[in-house]
Amino acid sequence: GGQNTVNITGPGNYNHSVTLGANARVEIDNNSVSGPYYISADTPILAYSYSPHNGALTQVRDSRPILPADVDLLGVPSRSAVLSSNQGATVDFIHGDGTVPQDNIPLALTLGGFEKIDGLANIDGFTSAYRAHPLRLKSDLPIVANSHNDQSGSSSAPFVPTSMMKKRFAVNVDTHYVAFIST
Repeated sequence: GGQNTVNITGPGNYNHSVTLGANARVEIDNNSVSGPYYISADTPILAYSYSPHNGALTQVRDSRPILPADVDLLGVPSRSAVLSSNQGATVDFIHGDGTVPQDNIPLALTLGGFEKIDGLANIDGFTSAYRAHPLRLKSDLPIVANSHNDQSGSSSAPFVPTSMMKKRFAVNVDTHYVAFIST
């Protein structure tokens, strides 16, 4: 048990804190935050985001976990990706076949800023959503990245820190496809 303070900071002077008790759930409406925001806590937490379906919270869509920032991320790109860092970072891209693209290497992220990279689904000739070869992002400082399948980013999937990779998984919901990536 005990108390856990969660801090959320964002563009400008956005700063919000909440206190969680043991096994408590708190919901924060961050719709007013335009740009990346950062979450820190006194003790480990689970964080996820979601959007209301047609403006009503009676149904939600696009739920996904919010993963920690890291210096080594792996993901399957879709039509675009958004990368950000709350410290500024230099990022190298490594395609699944081990090649390094020359057109955007290295990418410099500004302190608290974000970069949208378009056209990632065209890697190695794939054009369908989430059908490109894996993309590994290595940086000098922690970053976060999400692959976007649409313009709003609501249909997105996080790039996963390689430190979180595991050997066993379970899928307990209906799904059409499952993608596997190894380092």
